[in-house]
Amino acid sequence: MSAPLTVVNPSERHNHQSRWSRPEPRFILWFGACAPTYLMVWGHLEDALEECADWLAENAPGHIMLCGNGNDTRDPELDTLLEEACREKGLAWPIPDDCDDMQPYWDAEQDAYADLTSTERGYIPSDEWGIALNEHATRADVKAFIAELAERHYSDGPVCDITRVTVADDTENHSNCEDCVVCGATPDDAY
Repeated sequence: MSAPLTVVNPSERHNHQSRWSRPEPRFILWFGACAPTYLMVWGHLEDALEECADWLAENAPGHIMLCGNGNDTRDPELDTLLEEACREKGLAWPIPDDCDDMQPYWDAEQDAYADLTSTERGYIPSDEWGIALNEHATRADVKAFIAELAERHYSDGPVCDITRVTVADDTENHSNCEDCVVCGATPDDAY
């Protein structure tokens, strides 16, 4: 069973922070059509989405259509979408080698990828990702969100009052629990 929430880049939480600046914004983004994958990420939204795309490509490749950059293999679904768009516009497919005017093909590509969110790593269907918690969420909002996820996710044992993860220690004080890496809570914060 995987975790209900994955922290993608915890080291960025205080990146570039001085005593006069604010910490990086924190988002919880969801990905997937049926059973969403929740990712907590620090950074402004565009950077946060790029961090998540990198994580998805490495850990959950079904959520992203790779565009063939670097070592990635191009997702054949992208070519299928482009082929359909070209045929709808009456254009030859595959693109002829001696094509003089590429503009109609570029227009077809725009149409083909219109419902996709572009990242440097690939494309994510726009209706298969969103913001679960935005950068204005308080620490209490994040803790409540994590608790809700955990209660939906875990059904096989006691759940820590802090991290909301199943723990082997079912004592009252959760003495086996460590500080929460997500919100920074300690066992003393729960009581």
